[in-house]
Amino acid sequence: MAISPLQHAVILGPRRSGKTSLLHYLRRITTTPAHRLRPGQKTDWLLHPQRYRWIYIDFQDQRFGKQTWFLGYLLEHLHLSWPASAQRDQWDTDFLADFLNIVSTNLRTPTLLLLDDMGIVLQRYPELDEAFWESLRSLAAHGVEGHLGFVVATQVPLEDLVRQSAFSSPFFNIFANIIEELGPLTESEARELIASSPLPFPADDIDWILEQSGCWPHRLQIHRDHLSRQIGGIVLGVLVSALIYGAAFGGTYTIAEKLPHITATALVFGIVVGGAFLVAIGCRTGQWRSEIVAYQNEQDPAMRRQVRLADVETAVPEALRRGHLFFADIYYNQVDPSGQAMLRFLATQGPGAVVPHEVLARHFPEKLEQSLTSLLRRELMEWVDRGHDSGYHFQVELIRRWFAQPLF
Repeated sequence: MAISPLQHAVILGPRRSGKTSLLHYLRRITTTPAHRLRPGQKTDWLLHPQRYRWIYIDFQDQRFGKQTWFLGYLLEHLHLSWPASAQRDQWDTDFLADFLNIVSTNLRTPTLLLLDDMGIVLQRYPELDEAFWESLRSLAAHGVEGHLGFVVATQVPLEDLVRQSAFSSPFFNIFANIIEELGPLTESEARELIASSPLPFPADDIDWILEQSGCWPHRLQIHRDHLSRQIGGIVLGVLVSALIYGAAFGGTYTIAEKLPHITATALVFGIVVGGAFLVAIGCRTGQWRSEIVAYQNEQDPAMRRQVRLADVETAVPEALRRGHLFFADIYYNQVDPSGQAMLRFLATQGPGAVVPHEVLARHFPEKLEQSLTSLLRRELMEWVDRGHDSGYHFQVELIRRWFAQPLF
């Protein structure tokens, strides 16, 4: 990005691979004070970092689907004046032209637009049409002396998005040279991340965390985000969800042996694999946690603060019952009939089962790739690379249990 004219880049990766985090990292790292950096952390990519402007745009915010809001937001963050005739809530046909004139006349500071979740644009926002993107491309190429660059984050390669949406705008051709594809961390990077935890882990547990997490950053990070706190008579320990992943999928639940003092929330994370679903089912209403607490209050005082796997398992049927609307929404509204059948088939294979691609192709020859793509994007299924034993399995064990039930 230090090259003039500014270059354009794509950050490509599956959900939760760190795309958004990387965009924010780019925005902040070059001006982060030295006392907030890790030892040896590099920040000197830019000669004069204070000169650069970084404007982050999250397309999950539907307001950015409107040209007036999008361009008005850019003007505000560029500290440029609005056109006198333009209002955010009232479209003016000359607004795009006015915007281009104002920016091309006044922008002389290197500026990077960080566009997050670009796939949403082509799927949901018809107002951001080909003419819109062509205008921005022309502005970057010819209107501001190379001072405007784009960094886009996407789950799917841009050429695939363009092909699926029938877009032909040359805007998407400017990203051909710099494509950063995100994947798991290297083992050394993962070890460095684990070592930054305020709670140290024994060497054996670190090795197990690395193996079960696959070194994906979001699985490694969760354990740092939930430190001990007192809730409902149970001490909620550090949530090492990466450590729990293998127990939830493998069906052996060796976590109970490795960490006999593990707390209720960590065990619950092993079943639901992630905070959002836990909030949706249990924490928001206290339903699941209250079931565990009520059960523990009947135990010997010495055991009340040690919730074991069996205690959490006791709460699972009630969680499935009370969360019926959540599961039913997945079944009826988020997947098509082919996806429904595939999920039910996979669920009957048992906890931790990995089903090879060829097996699914044999059972579901119609719409196979389309259904797999949808289920992977919704994080209902996950691909596991285990050499000859590679295949697909449920990402969330609790959802598998619901789909495994004979009746819905």
